Amino acid sequence: MLDRYFPQSGLQLRADGDGRTLEGPMLPWGVDARVLFRNRIVRENFERGALAGTDPSRVPLTATHPRDNQTLPIGVTVELEEREDAAWGAWRVSKTALGDEVLELAGDGVPLGLSIGFAEVSGGSRWSPDRSRVTRTRALLDHVAV
Repeated sequence: MLDRYFPQSGLQLRADGDGRTLEGPMLPWGVDARVLFRNRIVRENFERGALAGTDPSRVPLTATHPRDNQTLPIGVTVELEEREDAAWGAWRVSKTALGDEVLELAGDGVPLGLSIGFAEVSGGSRWSPDRSRVTRTRALLDHVAV
């Protein structure tokens, strides 16, 4: 499992509903990130469409990236949308202590970002000849972390 964080703001409470839905960009298209991949630094970006076909109901929202089966989610993805600039989502946050804490921070305007956990898909990575850059053309979204 690979994790990618893109420093961006824009995660906010949805204006309608009961105040338990967060929404915002989770993965910008074509933006390079310097990441550690197999013990070396490479530049990685995601192509628009890399997450196409993902079933939102199978993507949990977590407060941190799960490192084992003991990490519980704090909510579930309810929407995924490919916009021009990024993959956007909406997440229903469960009424748990940690979920309430995240909602309180968001409501106070604390800048929160998102990070994705994903698995590589066979044929879904396009590497430069020197293997210093990779463009993800397909990836299996596993979770989204606040």
